[in-house]
Amino acid sequence: MGENWRHRTARLALIAATAMGLAACESLNPFSDDKPESSTNQAVAAPVDPARQSVGSRANAYLWQSALETISFMPIETASEAAGLIETGWYIPPAAPTERFRLNVSFLSRALRPEAFQIQVWRQELRPEGVWVDREALPAVRTNLEETILFRALQLRQKSGVL
Repeated sequence: MGENWRHRTARLALIAATAMGLAACESLNPFSDDKPESSTNQAVAAPVDPARQSVGSRANAYLWQSALETISFMPIETASEAAGLIETGWYIPPAAPTERFRLNVSFLSRALRPEAFQIQVWRQELRPEGVWVDREALPAVRTNLEETILFRALQLRQKSGVL
């Protein structure tokens, strides 16, 4: 675990070095390099207040808000903090109209650690005959989402003054 944790910490340090660039972005959409689409129909969580977090919540308050913000460009179908689960509907990237993605974010503990949540990614491609076919998502999509959520959660915690 020590070596894996060091490797992940090094990747987070690299992400931290690019934080200024991410902060300037309007969207954290990992599926598209195009301009972000409007998210006016998406609800984004209110600012984090760990003291007001639901007693029965399975998620860390910072990870919960970070996950909602990070995937807000996708249609959110279920967001249950008590169950520790966020499920999205299918999202079709504007730059790739023949593929679509769906996510589940499951929270496993209230710790602010990489092991406290996991992401499942489903990908499908549209065949010429109009049928969606399951395809494997690149592991980098899941990894990038995990790192973005964790990094943003750390930013939120730092911003709150709770260290």
